[in-house]
Amino acid sequence: MNSFPLPDGRTALVVGDVVGHGLGAAATMGQLSMEARALLSAGLAPDEVLEHLDETVTLLDEPETGLAAGYSALGSTCCIAVYDPVSHQVALSSAGHLPRSWCPPTGGPPAR
Repeated sequence: MNSFPLPDGRTALVVGDVVGHGLGAAATMGQLSMEARALLSAGLAPDEVLEHLDETVTLLDEPETGLAAGYSALGSTCCIAVYDPVSHQVALSSAGHLPRSWCPPTGGPPAR
């Protein structure tokens, strides 16, 4: 999990998990984490960032050019939320996680 301020005053929260353990998983997590931070800082929306991360995971999984022989990052998950303090809105996108649930402050049933 990583949260950081964005240049326009918004705040990003990124939660992700790569498949497996060891050097391949650690290197993949580092690369995807930095890529997400750079793309969000450049102004891309969470869903656009996830599209780019998906392309990167696919490239890292190539047998000839991939990150680590015998390691696959396919099946990794990520959830990105960007909070705008001016509009009080959150942009949220998820890949590989269960759909989000929202419970209103009035205590009603969760909305989907």
